[in-house]
Amino acid sequence: VHLGLGHADAQQVFTVDEERFPKLPVLAEELRREGVRLVSAVEPAVVAAPGNAVYDEGARGDAFVRDAAGAVVRGVGRA
Repeated sequence: VHLGLGHADAQQVFTVDEERFPKLPVLAEELRREGVRLVSAVEPAVVAAPGNAVYDEGARGDAFVRDAAGAVVRGVGRA
């Protein structure tokens, strides 16, 4: 089973919309026991906003791609 981006919270990477999928870990475990694999689609993008936990963690860990001048490369979002 493939999950599209609709499972994510506000379409942010590495999140789950708890309203739409309140028991996703339980579902994943039930599917696994039945031999069904659950695949989560992600877009490798992070909302670059202080206060966004994923962004803050990436910034602290120097996890973002940088250009030749050392500036963080920013993509173009769909919002």
